[in-house]
Amino acid sequence: SGNSKNIINALKTAKEKKIKTIGFFGNGGGEAVKFCDFNIVIKSNDTAHIQEAHITLIHILVKIIEEKLYKKNK
Repeated sequence: SGNSKNIINALKTAKEKKIKTIGFFGNGGGEAVKFCDFNIVIKSNDTAHIQEAHITLIHILVKIIEEKLYKKNK
């Protein structure tokens, strides 16, 4: 929902420690979107569709990160 107090507290703590955060949300993202540096919000109420989109996006992000790290280590 993006409204869990424990998640919001974790995001606030991350901000205090200057840790960058990325939020993966569906259905608007709730309160948590206010505390993330980057938000990916899937405009759907269907949990399965939201999860499928998140999985795809996470795979893409991991691929990009791996490529950047691989280039740095060459």
